[in-house]
Amino acid sequence: MKAVLLFCALCVMPVSVSAQQRTPPTAAQRAAYEARRDSLENVVVGKFVDRLARDLKLSAPERTQVEKVLAESGVRRHELLKASSSLRTKMRNATRDSATADAVFMTLLAEQDALRNREHQLWSRDQEEMARVLNPRQRVLFISAWSSFQDDMRRIVSEGMRPSGSRDERHPR
Repeated sequence: MKAVLLFCALCVMPVSVSAQQRTPPTAAQRAAYEARRDSLENVVVGKFVDRLARDLKLSAPERTQVEKVLAESGVRRHELLKASSSLRTKMRNATRDSATADAVFMTLLAEQDALRNREHQLWSRDQEEMARVLNPRQRVLFISAWSSFQDDMRRIVSEGMRPSGSRDERHPR
């Protein structure tokens, strides 16, 4: 009898979990999620910097400066990601409403342009700061490593968001 009850509980659990996932997270849950995300990001970026410091043969002060640039840039990048997410939501809502005026779309497009300009300014600022720490060869190696790192992170996040069993076979784990 206990086995039957356990089986029934396990059969119902996925429904309960999926129903719970549809309810919006509380402020405390969002804060806990963000704290965990930030902690994991720090670990992952730390490992990236470890490898980068070794590959670029960075001195301790150079490594510290690179970490500082990445940390400061990370804060600004998170702000841009939030703004980008908010803008995408506004765009999605505007396109779903057939009564949305062209003036609203023009405003959204202007916001998109402004956001892209801010991203470019951040990139330029980061490169100026890196130029104070790294020589040109190291900067090229850094850009290559950082781009690969970002691609890997996007792929990992994308795979993590897919339903199980639908993994892209071109990128086995």
